[in-house]
Amino acid sequence: MADSDLVVEPDDITPTSQTVPELTLTIGGRPYQAQCPKDAVWASVVASRSAEATGSDQTRAMFLFMGAALGSDSASELQRRLTNISDTVDLIDLVRAYNQCVTEWTPVVQGRFEALGLKFSSEIEATVVIGKQEQPSSRPARRAAAKANPRKAAVRKAPRAK
Repeated sequence: MADSDLVVEPDDITPTSQTVPELTLTIGGRPYQAQCPKDAVWASVVASRSAEATGSDQTRAMFLFMGAALGSDSASELQRRLTNISDTVDLIDLVRAYNQCVTEWTPVVQGRFEALGLKFSSEIEATVVIGKQEQPSSRPARRAAAKANPRKAAVRKAPRAK
């Protein structure tokens, strides 16, 4: 090994002393065992809650999180159920399971982030918003929101014909 190689070993900098409870989630009448995802997955959840994140960022983070929590076999089965038209499991069931996991595990994970010197937003909510999101009420606030998210600002209504 060269002198410039960096070797990272789990040690005192990795705060894993708190055991995170495994959860049993009932989705569509079937129980699934969920384990708290690694902090790297949680980082995507934290990022998806930022002001710049879009609804698709939040959805992507939710699917990543649930796939990691359930493990590959259960996640694959749930994915098949979500896309099977004759199965009653739908997105709202996944959102409820996600919210339950985030609510249960956030306090422990927040402590681990803080022990590593990472920012874990205290504003993280255990919710995924489905549907139309609330728009700022004042004109200056709407303009500031449009500047913060240029993708939304690019979509404009055509002027009305007189």
